[in-house]
Amino acid sequence: MTTLTEPSTVTTRRSSRLMWAILGLVLLADALDVIDATVTNIAAPTIARDLNGGESLIKWLGPAYMLAMGVLLVVGGRLGDKFGQRRLFLIGMGGFTLASAIAGFSPGHDEHPNEKSR
Repeated sequence: MTTLTEPSTVTTRRSSRLMWAILGLVLLADALDVIDATVTNIAAPTIARDLNGGESLIKWLGPAYMLAMGVLLVVGGRLGDKFGQRRLFLIGMGGFTLASAIAGFSPGHDEHPNEKSR
């Protein structure tokens, strides 16, 4: 005689909570990527001005960002397969947060060198 057992509700609840937490983390990572791309687009004129570039440089900033992102996604995927997806995801999120904090707290300048003082 074969008896079928149902999974315990405690295990099902824990699994459900884990799946929602994973979904939240993936959505957070995706939102950070969108925010980063938006900041790149907004900062493009300032970046082009600081590098003494023209309109053509602004057009290249978006594709350059996407190329770097695509290359790093392939490399990150391969490293995730080798060392574990969770570990690489946490390292990537930590690195992104650290780099963003460093960029945010870095000293800036109020005036462009080519602008005259008032």
